[in-house]
Amino acid sequence: PTFQKDLERLSKRKVRLLTNGFDPADLPKGFQPKQKKEGELHLVYTGIIDAIRNPLPLFKALKEEFSTTEDKVKFTFVGKVSEQVKKFVEADTWLKSIVDFAGYVSHQKVFEFYAQADALVLILTDTKNAKGNIPGKLFEYLAIGVPVLALGDPKGDSAAILQNTGMSQVVSHEDHVQIQIALRKLMDDNMQSESEGMPNQYSRKYLSAQLAEILDENTLS
Repeated sequence: PTFQKDLERLSKRKVRLLTNGFDPADLPKGFQPKQKKEGELHLVYTGIIDAIRNPLPLFKALKEEFSTTEDKVKFTFVGKVSEQVKKFVEADTWLKSIVDFAGYVSHQKVFEFYAQADALVLILTDTKNAKGNIPGKLFEYLAIGVPVLALGDPKGDSAAILQNTGMSQVVSHEDHVQIQIALRKLMDDNMQSESEGMPNQYSRKYLSAQLAEILDENTLS
């Protein structure tokens, strides 16, 4: 929506918006996330960790909230992670004990990690145009049906989509207090997983129908 408004202002005409989406058929047959256990929290992040996706504030909040408790915490990174982040974890005994770097895996195998997640972590880019950035992974996360913790602009386009689901929290990258509060909420809430909970307007079938409608309008006009 942010870029849509920019284009309408620049072109002085109406601009139609189609977001990315997710095909429910991508979910493996019989896929079902696990049910959360009391006193345990397994966070899973999939994708790239680089200079514009910084997990260090989340690490600090995790340590401050759970390192002196009996709560069981695990954080799994699936994908490519910068060496800087790996060294940060290696240098901290507690983080090293709870963080696992699974490395790059096939998309099909990613669903095995999704199935073991109590919550999925989304670290949005921290750049000039971040407000209008909506990563394709966001829609896959919604399709999985477990809570999402996102670090990013709470007033951005991604936040608007996530907050409408009722199972997501969006916190500013550097707001350590709110990150801790969000983590505690994820630990204490035993939310029922809903693998078919993605809003219909983000399904590829619905989006394709919208595209066909736009093409028909322009062909017939």
